Amino acid sequence: MFRALTVISVVAAIAVVVKFGKQLAGQSAGSSVRPRIGRYPLIEALIAFVMWASLLVLIATGFLGATMLGHALSGFTTLIHVGCGAVFALSLAVLAVFRAEAYSLAGPDTFGRFSLVQKICFWVIVICGLGLIFSVLSAMFPILATDGQHMATRVHKLSALVALVATIIYAGTAGKRN
Repeated sequence: MFRALTVISVVAAIAVVVKFGKQLAGQSAGSSVRPRIGRYPLIEALIAFVMWASLLVLIATGFLGATMLGHALSGFTTLIHVGCGAVFALSLAVLAVFRAEAYSLAGPDTFGRFSLVQKICFWVIVICGLGLIFSVLSAMFPILATDGQHMATRVHKLSALVALVATIIYAGTAGKRN
């Protein structure tokens, strides 16, 4: 069931980006100005790169077994997934603090760099990231019974799937902005 849901969600997200990417981005074709985001643009860009790269590795390792191979993580893929999970959690937290104003949904668009869809996708990824982090932490400690462990696994899978779809839409609209 999860495999089918994953494939359908990814295909639908890619179709939405391909069909409506330019409209979702909300950017006029003539604008090529990219203002600085915050006080430390190089550090923020590096943290953003680390966050997006670790998210892509997590998606590749996590969904490869679930969709292509049809089994859970094992071996080196588990080690890579867990290692990148820690990097993702830390960089996501730092990036959410650094770029909270740039991705703000309320008030005027001070920076003018991100469309409304990108801002929504970013906050969806942050919320799903919290779900991913807390579901793994709750599974690591003996605070849940067996049913709670299974629930944590379902929360982890669904949070990952929603983050994947939001990442695809974010990337698709970002590519259409230039």
